[in-house]
Amino acid sequence: MPTTPELVLDPRLLPAWRAALGPGTALPRGLAGAAAGDRAAVVVVTTEPPGERALAAAAAGFSAALGVAAVEVCVASGASLAGLIREWVHQAAQGSGRGVRVRVRAEATGVQVLVDAIDSSARELVLRLASPHEPALPALRALLGGVRVAVQDAEEPPPEQGLPEPRILELRVHGVSNPPPPNILDSHGAPIRLVAGDSDTGFWRLADPPPGPVVTEAYSWGQLTSGRRTGRNDLRRALWMVLLPLSLANVAFWARPRLPADPRRDRPWPPSADGLAGYLVRLVCLSLTGTLALAATGITADLVAWQCDGGCPSRVPGLGFLGHDWWSVGTRPLSVGLLGPVAVLVGLWLLSRRTYQYEAVTAHTAGRGGPVTAVTQMDSPDFWRGEGQIHRLAALHLAFGGGAASLAVLGAILVLDGRAGAAPWLAGLTLGPLLGLAVLLPVAMLAMPAVVRRGTGGRHWTVLPLGCAVAGLLGTAGYAVLADPAGIPASHRSLPLYGGMVSWLFATQFLLVLAIAGLTRWRWRGLLPTGVGVAAVLCARYPWLVGVDLSTRGRFVVVLTGLVLAGGLVVLPGRPAAGTGPAAVRARLSQPAWHGEAAALLTGLGWLVAVFYSAAVLFRVADYLNGAEPPTSGRTVLVPTPLTWNATGLTVTLAAPLAAVWLAWRWTRRTRRRLVTDWDRAHPRAGAHERRRFVDVATARAMHSFAEERGLAMVGWLAVPVLVVLAAGVAGGFSTVTPAELFGAPGRPDPVLAWLSDTGATLVALVFTGLVGTGFLAYRNDTARRTIGIVWDLSTFWPRAAHPFGPPCYAERVVPQLVTRICNLPPASGGAGIILAGHSQGSTIATATVRQLPDGDRARVFLLTFGTQLNRLYGRVFPAFFGPAALRDLAERLRPAGGTEPRWRSLHRATDPLGYPVDVRIDGWAVEPVDAAGNAIPLPDPTGLAPSDGQVLDPPIRGHSDYPAAPEYQTVRDAAAARLLS
Repeated sequence: MPTTPELVLDPRLLPAWRAALGPGTALPRGLAGAAAGDRAAVVVVTTEPPGERALAAAAAGFSAALGVAAVEVCVASGASLAGLIREWVHQAAQGSGRGVRVRVRAEATGVQVLVDAIDSSARELVLRLASPHEPALPALRALLGGVRVAVQDAEEPPPEQGLPEPRILELRVHGVSNPPPPNILDSHGAPIRLVAGDSDTGFWRLADPPPGPVVTEAYSWGQLTSGRRTGRNDLRRALWMVLLPLSLANVAFWARPRLPADPRRDRPWPPSADGLAGYLVRLVCLSLTGTLALAATGITADLVAWQCDGGCPSRVPGLGFLGHDWWSVGTRPLSVGLLGPVAVLVGLWLLSRRTYQYEAVTAHTAGRGGPVTAVTQMDSPDFWRGEGQIHRLAALHLAFGGGAASLAVLGAILVLDGRAGAAPWLAGLTLGPLLGLAVLLPVAMLAMPAVVRRGTGGRHWTVLPLGCAVAGLLGTAGYAVLADPAGIPASHRSLPLYGGMVSWLFATQFLLVLAIAGLTRWRWRGLLPTGVGVAAVLCARYPWLVGVDLSTRGRFVVVLTGLVLAGGLVVLPGRPAAGTGPAAVRARLSQPAWHGEAAALLTGLGWLVAVFYSAAVLFRVADYLNGAEPPTSGRTVLVPTPLTWNATGLTVTLAAPLAAVWLAWRWTRRTRRRLVTDWDRAHPRAGAHERRRFVDVATARAMHSFAEERGLAMVGWLAVPVLVVLAAGVAGGFSTVTPAELFGAPGRPDPVLAWLSDTGATLVALVFTGLVGTGFLAYRNDTARRTIGIVWDLSTFWPRAAHPFGPPCYAERVVPQLVTRICNLPPASGGAGIILAGHSQGSTIATATVRQLPDGDRARVFLLTFGTQLNRLYGRVFPAFFGPAALRDLAERLRPAGGTEPRWRSLHRATDPLGYPVDVRIDGWAVEPVDAAGNAIPLPDPTGLAPSDGQVLDPPIRGHSDYPAAPEYQTVRDAAAARLLS
């Protein structure tokens, strides 16, 4: 027993303490309480005793929290165990303890408090404090984390020794629903204590754990994503919704089907199709930063500073001076317009820079080495250590975004500058190469291992492009002020060259996504379809290459045909898996999703959302500046043509998800009808109540079946019409006219397409309001906040290796902490054996933790997963980390030396829409319990269709929750504990 105690902070009582002492008050060292009848006692250990008024307010709060009428508060400040208990005795006795001598004896099984006095008051003190009707002693035990405390007369012999310390630790890791620690521990109101970590990521136990060989500990990590309301932190997490496209593109980097185990070999040179695909994903991520920077340039430089002339800028708060006097002349407003992209880039950097509590955590393994053999990159000790990489990538992205925005403005000024002579040439030859380096150097540096490697150091490589971007930005702003306004036309529309720059950016991004899809599926020959798309774009943009003079509509047709043909060649359906039996279904559901093109699909989705966000803000600003006219009318300002095509495509694309929802509903309804029919045949005498209940069960099972077998396929089919619409948008951008003008008669735009454009523009503009509303709801509403948190729980598990401005990776803090806890837990505290139990997303964290453990520590771990997506979701989207080969290797690592069965079990329910079987089998052994046909046996859910055993309510359909409450879970856990003890 340590002389310096490890004290409990009861989360039920902390709010009352903070409310009584006011905001900004430091947490006490310990706080716990217990109730006995209608009375309770609370013990507080703090170095700053509160005043009488604050103490009375705290007592009232404790009374409400514990549900009793009266509370006795004991405030102690003892630093040692003996000093703490002496203060508690004297205060708990309420004056009767004066003159009493206290001796504290700390032993392995508990604490003996021996009380002595020269008169009979010692006997009275012992009888009072040790009485079962007094809450003071249970409160002290709760404060000490359930340590056995015995208070007795010094003349009496000590009681018999208690039970031995538990030797097996069940370490539970929760999923995306982020249940609080008491729910994870099934405490049923019993006090719990924080044994390691903090309020953000902490390890919790029951203050008084039940006897037995297993002690349960909960690891709570959800405060990093969808946790409690914390004011400013909640608002920051809500703003992470703006970073969704960046997060999706970053996840795509890890979705490539083949990644070398050594991360140093994951590079495009020497020639490697998989390394080149990873480089192209990073390149698309770089272009997304450019997309957001150009969108900001379009708002502030094009719409407000350039097109919005006269008194129009006065409608924008703070920019009214651009419409009057010196600032309104020539290109001078463009120097102010450059502040828009600068603000966006700095905002992205500030929003995502809080990485110290995520990436800057290192596992402590007590000097032991890491895994010897690396099968996946997740085995590398640097996999969850990305702070240095993020700093290097952030510098490149800031340089690229700032350089792209400055180039757009510089090109427009060079076209508009009416001066003859050397001035424009000098500006172009000086600033052009400077900004060209700011854009091209990041593109080249993304292929350099020293820049993109994990770990720390190497920041000096990124100083050059960032310096070029800053110098070019300042030079462009100065040139905008000094340019001669004489040659600038009095009537102008959109900023020159801006629309063409956006068109080329969209086309390049489309072709990069096609190249990623081809490389990940077909390797080098997959670049051939991309070559077809490149040829179509070049021939339409530069007809002299083929000697044909194309009309505007002809250019559109050529580009659209080439891009659709290229996309069709890439996404050709593969040969369907033969057979329909259970083995064939398992084999089909273990194959990579979307024929191994998950990286391209996720990259394309991130690009689509980035364009959608950019268009949303552009159209919202245009709608505001145009007044009552539609944002595409151009009455005051005109949105760039490529974005008009995107607005039209949005209206057409809305039919695809609506059709998908309808098909999903039909498939689920048909499956439910089949299940109910089969049940009716098997139970012809069942009552109406049981049949109604089974309809609910069949609905849950149908949803599980759809999510398992059809969910990913549905997403893949949705990508096909989106691909066609995106190809049409790219082709329309090169046509330089709106959809209504392209397909209408000269001077008479097509009314249907004009309506589609205006409707799409309105829908896109509503996204801006939706984002603001989402942030507000996330700050005010627990359900909305947790919904946003679930999105990030799934996407921010992966390190930010491709885009540094996405939301931070919580696993870079969680996994090292779990590794540290397992490697440094002594046997007396449950470290003789560890049952690492992961639920849902927690199972993904648990498997990542096992891969990071040294061999000696892994030998005492039993992995228990339940309600998991390891096989059906992660294994198909991220096959390099969770595919059949990787999961089989994980099972082999958990197989003891000379043993036959790995230390791993997994459980699922047929009613769980997010929990699926884990198809890992070695020498006749399977992770999941299987029947004679080889099918995984789910847990029964519900336990019955009608009340039984004296119950009055129907057994609930638990679905994705309450796995540890199932008897089968307890059986598996006890068997795992017995195996670890053997």
